[in-house]
Amino acid sequence: MRSDDGHDDAPLRAAFDELRQAEEGGAPTFAQLLVRVRRPHLRRTSVERRARAAPSGLHRLVPRIAGAAAVVVAGSVGVWLGRFSDGARPDTAGAYVAVSLATWKAPTDFLLDTPGVELLRTTPEIPGPLPETLALAKPYLPTGVTR
Repeated sequence: MRSDDGHDDAPLRAAFDELRQAEEGGAPTFAQLLVRVRRPHLRRTSVERRARAAPSGLHRLVPRIAGAAAVVVAGSVGVWLGRFSDGARPDTAGAYVAVSLATWKAPTDFLLDTPGVELLRTTPEIPGPLPETLALAKPYLPTGVTR
């Protein structure tokens, strides 16, 4: 069969047919899929089953190392917090200075001062009634409409 531009499509069709047959050959049958659904332990591949049956030494070692590191970090934090349990912090000279939460200011507080913030912090003034010279004596009514 020839395409619109005059090229022969037979080799291309044959290559796609071969690819389709190879993929269909590797696909499980419907009966095999039903067995996998009904028996969950058969869902795993053989590689997954082998990995679960005999884990390597590294798989056993990683959780132990992570646990030991967590214990060391928790202990270090506990010791450090214990040194300053009275609420005082060392200053640069080494003396202790009490830190008050009421006077503490975040170093990034200036980022909250955005342009126009004074509009949000003040209440707008509502002007009084309009002077008589600006007030309309009669409201506008379209022609033919009476009040």
